[in-house]
Amino acid sequence: MGKYLKYAFGEVILVVLGILIALSINNWNDRRVFKNKVFSQLKTLSKELGDDIGSFEDITFKLPSKIHYLKQLSKGNYEGLDLSRFLYNVAASGRVVSYGEAYKILINNGGINIIENDKLRNNLVV
Repeated sequence: MGKYLKYAFGEVILVVLGILIALSINNWNDRRVFKNKVFSQLKTLSKELGDDIGSFEDITFKLPSKIHYLKQLSKGNYEGLDLSRFLYNVAASGRVVSYGEAYKILINNGGINIIENDKLRNNLVV
């Protein structure tokens, strides 16, 4: 009976160790997968920010002509102004620039917390 108890106890210890190792590997793999998702979201965020920069450049390129248009209107100089394009010249400023979906996903899923670079993490948190 003593040999059987030693054998059973040894088997229980082996099973427990196996479970702990499997859990550790699973946690490591989950963390690796999550880091890959965060990296992918950062790449998408980088692209979205590049698009936003393009939008800002487009908006700032168009601002001088809009300002000129408004100055002419305010002075009553209607000659040479296409009044049918008033809304476009005054109100339309192009695409609204804001953080995209990648940023929202990073914030909502806690991906910001996994970023190891303190400067990048602090710059992303508004």
